Amino acid sequence: MNKPKDLLEIERQHLEVVSQYVLDVLPTNTGIEILRFLSDTLVNKLNIDYLEIYSFNSDNQTLVLADAFANKQSILQDLFILTEIPLGEGAIGRVAESMQVKLVTELYRHPELKNRYGDYASAFIVPALTDGRLVGVTFCASKTADALSEHLQQTLFTIASITAVKVAKIEVVDKLQHSIEKLEYSGKIQDALFEIAELIFETSGMRDFYHRLHHCIGKLMFAGNFFVGLVIDDGKAITLPYAVDEVDDVPDDEVIPLNKNKPSITGYVLNTNRPLLASKQQIQEMIDSNQVYIKGSLPSSWLGVPFGEPPLYGVVVVQSYNKEVSFTRNDEQLLCFVARHIRNAIERMQAKSDLQFLALHDPLTKLPNRSLFNDRVNHALTKCKREKDKKIALLFLDLDKFKQVNDTYGHHIGDLLLTNVAEVLQNNIRKVDTLSRLGGDEFAILLEDLDSADSALLVANKIIHAIQVPFVLDKIQINTSTSVGVAFHDKSQNTVESLVICADKAMYQAKQQGRNQAILHKGIDQLEMVPTQTIEEDALKGISEKQFFFVFQPVIDLNSGQMIGAEALVRWKYSKMGILPPNSFLNEMEENGSIVQLDIYNVQSALLHIKNWKAMLPENFRLSVNISGLGFTSIALLEVLESQFDKTPELFKHLSLETTERSIIKSVELTRSQMAVFSKMGIHLTLDDYGTGYSSLSYMGQFKFDSIKIDRSFVSGHVISSQQSIILESIINLAQSLSIKTTAEGIETQEQLELMRKLKCSMGQGFYLGKPMSEEMLLAEIQDSI
Repeated sequence: MNKPKDLLEIERQHLEVVSQYVLDVLPTNTGIEILRFLSDTLVNKLNIDYLEIYSFNSDNQTLVLADAFANKQSILQDLFILTEIPLGEGAIGRVAESMQVKLVTELYRHPELKNRYGDYASAFIVPALTDGRLVGVTFCASKTADALSEHLQQTLFTIASITAVKVAKIEVVDKLQHSIEKLEYSGKIQDALFEIAELIFETSGMRDFYHRLHHCIGKLMFAGNFFVGLVIDDGKAITLPYAVDEVDDVPDDEVIPLNKNKPSITGYVLNTNRPLLASKQQIQEMIDSNQVYIKGSLPSSWLGVPFGEPPLYGVVVVQSYNKEVSFTRNDEQLLCFVARHIRNAIERMQAKSDLQFLALHDPLTKLPNRSLFNDRVNHALTKCKREKDKKIALLFLDLDKFKQVNDTYGHHIGDLLLTNVAEVLQNNIRKVDTLSRLGGDEFAILLEDLDSADSALLVANKIIHAIQVPFVLDKIQINTSTSVGVAFHDKSQNTVESLVICADKAMYQAKQQGRNQAILHKGIDQLEMVPTQTIEEDALKGISEKQFFFVFQPVIDLNSGQMIGAEALVRWKYSKMGILPPNSFLNEMEENGSIVQLDIYNVQSALLHIKNWKAMLPENFRLSVNISGLGFTSIALLEVLESQFDKTPELFKHLSLETTERSIIKSVELTRSQMAVFSKMGIHLTLDDYGTGYSSLSYMGQFKFDSIKIDRSFVSGHVISSQQSIILESIINLAQSLSIKTTAEGIETQEQLELMRKLKCSMGQGFYLGKPMSEEMLLAEIQDSI
């Protein structure tokens, strides 16, 4: 007899859930990961109203509550009940003992379960078994009596069996690993190593990291006096990024010369590259024989162990001033073993610290970038609202005729000029003020706690005079000047965007009036830019009148050197303010919701361009369009795409949609669902600005992106550091392992291009490869590449 279609559909859906669960748990290595996938599958995909997951502890024959969910929310911490059930006790304990699935109907009448689960109609109690052995129990309850069908029972039992098998395998691996570790090392070392490995995830900065590292060493041995030394200046010196001493005051980041002939005792360990365990008498003998010198007080016992190799080479030291506390050979072995892992932890922590720094700072000058600058301006504006007497000002400046410096002397001298100008600017503002490099030769300064606009102008003119002093760079004298635009905040309705636009306009006024001067923007209370509500109205009008248009930046295949795509960058030909870049209007449009209409307009425009270009486009050419988080999950955009796909599906293989990781975290499930539909249409999906969020690695696994764009902060700048190279290589290798292509943004030099090729990055974008251009110029480029 044929099954009804609805039953077949239920079976198909359940089969998909089971299949996906298998794919999810196969690569897992921990019980926590399995528990996360199990609870997600049962709660979100099988829509279980109430869920409890128990693991079985065979040692004491009890079931331990691992997690609980009600209405799709975790409630484990809210349960003020005993979380352990003895085997055979109660309905759950008896199911565990019998290893048989049990269906409980009319929960409100069940003598053992009604008090706790009386709000639910029925429940399945499902044991998780492997090879006849109990691993755990799952309790699933429903508010309706007919929700727990036979199909659901079979699915739950299958998922429980899969879970049990996976848990059993992990347990076998864990036990084997534990046995090996027990033979090799003591449990004390293992705990310390685990803590050291976790430090990079648990600490907020390098100082905190070293403090926690000190705490870890203190669990192994006496560490009342402890320091870490790192070799710097190509082996010429040692710096102490962290030092704790009970007797001597040690300056922060103290630098000690690494003398080869008569080194400090720490330098001696680094020079010989061997651990040193020495008593007070032995140290004194080394001093008397001119082998070493001691900086500070003479300890009664000293132990130093080198770690790593150049460029990250250092030493970890413990010492005691108490003759009752002496280090032993066992301490030496322990510290030697731990030291092998300290370098990796420091390197990863430095990489993490560099990653956080690079996301918010300009690589060349190390100044705050636009993102951090805007955040500080926002913070200052909030402070102004709280304290009415507080006033701030924004200064925008760039170097007059900077392009001539680059063209005449090369980018190396241009970069040197920028770094020297940054230093001059920093020396002419207060510590409370913020200096930022926005890009190229453009700088911005936030001046806080001002009493008037005249105070801002005084600073601006002071800067102008300071910049006029000639710079001598590689024996070349460079004369330059600067034009400064000043925007003074004295109205509560001012925003970051309004102040930036006003300061920018004032700077261009200064240039138009002869350069080398400061101009205060007049009428900032009028904003010359319209209020947010008018922006919304004008933007919607601009969309209907097609005031928005694209410029196109080429995307280059780094292997072949051919152009294989372009990014469509939106501009607004605004009747009230001229042509505006996206940062002048996107924020307001996103806040008021009109951004979705712009996203739809941009996608339709992109498809029209593709249609018009179709005859000349290479097969693998893609036009990329940036989509906001609201647009990416918009039903309206989806409907537009589906309608267009029905008419011209052949265009979609040339379309790529880009969104940022900060956008997708706002609605994870909806984003994942939309992406699946986009992919079926043949649309290429790209994660933009990769590396600037807080959980980047997790998104590469959770979402099925075709490519990622590595944020320009990792690539642009004069020199890419070794730490940046490590981060770039890690990102590219991870993407390759997931069959995801990578695009490096911000390639500005031949050296950066060669490095990205060496790291096997798939594609590249940046001024060195091609600046944003008009449609006509792009089509000419496409024709030339055919």
